[in-house]
Amino acid sequence: MPLRLLIPALFFLSGTCSLIYQVVWARMLIPIFGVSVFAISTVLTAFMAGLALGSFYFGRLADRHNNGLRIYAILELGIGVFAVLFPLILAGLDEVYTAIYRLLGDAPTAFLLARFLLTFIVLLVPTTLMGATLPVLCKFSVREISVACWAVGRLYAVNTFGAAVGAFAAAFLFIEAFGVSGTIWAAAALNLVIAAIAWTLSKRKAEEEAEAMRKAEEEETDAGQ
Repeated sequence: MPLRLLIPALFFLSGTCSLIYQVVWARMLIPIFGVSVFAISTVLTAFMAGLALGSFYFGRLADRHNNGLRIYAILELGIGVFAVLFPLILAGLDEVYTAIYRLLGDAPTAFLLARFLLTFIVLLVPTTLMGATLPVLCKFSVREISVACWAVGRLYAVNTFGAAVGAFAAAFLFIEAFGVSGTIWAAAALNLVIAAIAWTLSKRKAEEEAEAMRKAEEEETDAGQ
């Protein structure tokens, strides 16, 4: 598959994974908050904040890095690893929630806010990585300013379509068929596949650029003789 088609395909799958996690994490947080609206609001807040933070910070980083695909591969790997660890992290937070309840049990609003902040901080890690993927791939895909709008719009569109597919699949298919744990493992495995493909492509791209540079140097040397 040509690179111009493979990159959008990877980003489509990346969006699919992101919304699978959003649905699953909201489902996992319901027992903690007791009310689904609080759980969903916490996940949505973390997602929006992470997308903004990731785009801001990694957008600047991408401008200083030539191989955006390599950064993208690392980001996808980080998202997949966190997804696998999240149930363990959530289980480990039980003692923290218990300690907070001992301190703030008489103040329900303060206790709810403390749970929100703690969960928000945890979820901010993967959502920031998710937010970083768009500027990193835009840096790689945009070669000419004349097609910048089309390149960015295409990436955003396929990622959003992938997100819609992920939200539908998680809610109506995967959780019922595989359960919450199985859905997490499936999405994490897909993240790792995306990371592996992107890393392989980044190595191939680096080798091609190194070869092109070597040939250019040889031509300059021959021309000077």
